[in-house]
Amino acid sequence: MKYANIKTDQFCDNKTEKKICNIGDFLQFIIIDSLYDEMGINKEEVIRINFKDIKSYRGEYIALPLNYSIFNENFMTDGKFDFPDRIVPIFLACTLTTIGLNGRKLLEDAHNVRFLKRHEPIGCRDEYTMTTLREFGIEAYLSGCLTVTLPKTQYTDNEREGVYFVDAPYSIKKYLPEGMLEKAVVTTQQYYFSNEWYENPNRIFDFTKDKYKEYSKAKLVVTSRMHVASPCIAMGIPVILVKDDVDYRFGWIDKYIPVYSYEEFSKINWEPKPVECEKEKAILRKAAIGRIKMCIDKYQDIYFVSQMYENTEHKKLKDFFGVTHKNFKILDRYFQECWDENSYIEYAIWGLTNAVDEIYEYIQDKYPKAKLVKVIDSFKNTDYRGIRTEKPNILTGKDSYYTIVASVGASNDAKMLFEKIGKKEEMYCLLGTAFL
Repeated sequence: MKYANIKTDQFCDNKTEKKICNIGDFLQFIIIDSLYDEMGINKEEVIRINFKDIKSYRGEYIALPLNYSIFNENFMTDGKFDFPDRIVPIFLACTLTTIGLNGRKLLEDAHNVRFLKRHEPIGCRDEYTMTTLREFGIEAYLSGCLTVTLPKTQYTDNEREGVYFVDAPYSIKKYLPEGMLEKAVVTTQQYYFSNEWYENPNRIFDFTKDKYKEYSKAKLVVTSRMHVASPCIAMGIPVILVKDDVDYRFGWIDKYIPVYSYEEFSKINWEPKPVECEKEKAILRKAAIGRIKMCIDKYQDIYFVSQMYENTEHKKLKDFFGVTHKNFKILDRYFQECWDENSYIEYAIWGLTNAVDEIYEYIQDKYPKAKLVKVIDSFKNTDYRGIRTEKPNILTGKDSYYTIVASVGASNDAKMLFEKIGKKEEMYCLLGTAFL
C-alpha cells in the first residue's frame, strides 16, 4: 500500500484556455506533503493523482489523506461516493461545503452514510460539519483546517513590512484607518491558469509557495479568505479576518482570531497581535499523522495480499450528477433595496451558469413584471430564452436595465467594469464577492 496525495488538476478544455482558481486549494495539498516529510516518507514513494482521475484509478492500493470537501464531483456519481476500492480516503480536515452540492441532502442517501462510517472517524474543518455528521450517526471530530499548522516564520517586527489586503471585501473600505490602503499591497488568491500550468505540478505549487512566502513577511494581513487567514496565523502574522456574511465554514478559526461580519466592521481592532499557537499546531499535526499511520497499519498487509490475486479489469463509470448551487439570499437582499415588485423592470443576466435557470425562474416568480432583455457571457456564444449572448464590453453606465451577475467567478471582474463605466451600485447585483 502506497501513500498518495492530490496533484494539480486540469480544469480547462485545451492548453490555451484559462480558468480562475483559488491557490488556497493547492496549499491544502502542500500541507499533506509536509506531513509526509515529518513522517520521513520519501517524495518519490508518494503516488500523485489528479482529482479527475480518482474515479477511474486502477493502480496500487493507496491511502489518500483529504484536507478538502467531503463531497466533491470528482469522486461522486449521481450524488453518491464513487471511490474505487484501490483508494482508501482519510478524511483529516474536511467540510460539507461544496459549491454546487448540498452536503446535508447528500447525507440523506444511505450509501453515503455507510461510506463515511466505513472511514470514520471523520476530521471536520468546522463545527457545523461535525455536528451534522454526528446527527447521521457518523463518528466525527472537530479538527479545524490543517493550514493552521504551517511553520512559524522567524522574522522580527523590524524585518516585517507592509500591510496586505488579500481579497478583502470592498465594503470594508470606509472603515479603514486613514492612509492604510494607500500604503498597502492589494492582492488576490484567485489566478487564471491554463492547462500548461496544470501539466507541471511543481510549477503551480512553487507559485503557491511563493505567494505565501510573500505574505509571511507582512506586518498585517487583512483578508476574507480562510486559506489566507489560517496559514498567516500559523506563520505568526497579525491577521484581520473580515466577511460581509460569515458562514459556518469559519466555525473553528474564531478560537484564534475574531471573524468580523459586516455589522462588526466598525469594531475592528486594526492593531491585532500575532497568535501564539505552537502547542496547538504540534497536537494537530500529531493527530493527523496518527490517522495516516493508523490507516497504513490497518490495510497495508491485507491489501498487498489482495492485489496479488485481483482481477484489475474495471467496470465503466457512470456520468456525474450534482445538485445545482443557488444563492438567493444575496438576490433577496438586493431586490428589497432596489426593486419594486409592482413596477415594470428590465434586467440582464451575466453568466450562463448551472444555476441560471433557477435564478431566472426565481426572478419571474417574485417579479412577474420583470423582463429579461440581455444575456451577457464572456465565453459562450448561444441563445438563452430567445436572447443571443453578448460580451460584457457592450455594457455602459447609461444602460437603463439592471444587471444580475450570476457567475460567482465573474463578480470581481464585473465590479471593476461597472466602476470603470460608472454604473451605479443599485443597478447591479453580484452573486459572488468583489474584492478591493
